Amino acid sequence: MKKIYLLLVFMLCYGVSYGQNSCKVQGVVRYYYNDTFKYRPDLGAEIRFIPKTKQDTIPSCDKWDEYETKSNRVIRYLLTVAEWKDSGVFYMMDDAEGYLRKNYSVTIVDESRVKQLSEQLFSEVAVLLDDDRNMCVVDNSGMYNITLPYGDYYVVMKSANRDRPFMAEILGRIYVKEVSLGSPTKVISHDFEL
Repeated sequence: MKKIYLLLVFMLCYGVSYGQNSCKVQGVVRYYYNDTFKYRPDLGAEIRFIPKTKQDTIPSCDKWDEYETKSNRVIRYLLTVAEWKDSGVFYMMDDAEGYLRKNYSVTIVDESRVKQLSEQLFSEVAVLLDDDRNMCVVDNSGMYNITLPYGDYYVVMKSANRDRPFMAEILGRIYVKEVSLGSPTKVISHDFEL
């Protein structure tokens, strides 16, 4: 009887410690639809958790935030230029381009930096998009959830509904973030802007 009791206690302790070594990750992924409806769930977006190892690395992971920030401003600037050209306002206004650049805080250097980052970052991530080991898909409520072992990961989010005009995002709209999972739950959400 003592052996069975000890075995049962051992199994319960092992089960509790095993459960504590995994993290339930969940979050919401949305995309900017338009000015009227604002954000919608990014149904079908793919979320991949790639363990940080020597083989699976994204050397420029820290540059994704810079890319997102600059590319959002550049896209808004380019869309406004196109809209103003279509309506004729661009041609009627002296130095319309300078005015819009100042308004959106976009320089020629920013435009070239976005192009440079786009070429560099997407080529690093392209090889990792075939890895489906730790992948989940966003459901129609905009949520996803996955249970993973503790550790350090790259989160690679690929939008199913958002792309950008004027950009060379051949693989689709992607966002990358470095995360560390060391607690029972973690929330990682993202909005794909314009």
